[in-house]
Amino acid sequence: IYLVRDPRAVYNSRKNLFWCANTSCTDMEYFCKEMEEDVQKFKQLSQNYPDLIIPIRFEELSLNPYNKTKELFSKLQQPMTRSIEFFLRLHVKSYESKTVNPYSTRRNSQKVPLKWYYNLSSEDINQIQIKCKDIMHMLGYKPVDINNNEKVKVNASTVLTESFPLQDYISYLNAD
Repeated sequence: IYLVRDPRAVYNSRKNLFWCANTSCTDMEYFCKEMEEDVQKFKQLSQNYPDLIIPIRFEELSLNPYNKTKELFSKLQQPMTRSIEFFLRLHVKSYESKTVNPYSTRRNSQKVPLKWYYNLSSEDINQIQIKCKDIMHMLGYKPVDINNNEKVKVNASTVLTESFPLQDYISYLNAD
């Protein structure tokens, strides 16, 4: 399973973690170059094992956890058990207090994918989109247009391309 996440969301998650301060951990240019290298490794592995590699975007899993998990288990040829369904119910509809534990696995999964948009400054978003332009394109993340530092409401279709380029790549390999 090759799980990817929007670089803007990664930065938003990392920026307030004490262990990440004053390290390359929040250097988005460095991080995005690493992601590009990972995609190249993904493609190499996919050429050798196209039936064994499953790419998934975090945002799609988070916004549609039940169906995406079911789809994932189907691809893995594993049953979707009641204990897995129970785990999902317990972890994706959590209503924690305002002081969220960054290490907790319980979240309201519907709110997580676009949280970066409301937490980051317009300048941070623009800088990440400039530094991470190539990897965002490779993974099917759209830049958001922020005019005069004014934000408009966004949703999944605003930031995700309809097709997932890495899944398209796997489908292409499997068609041969």
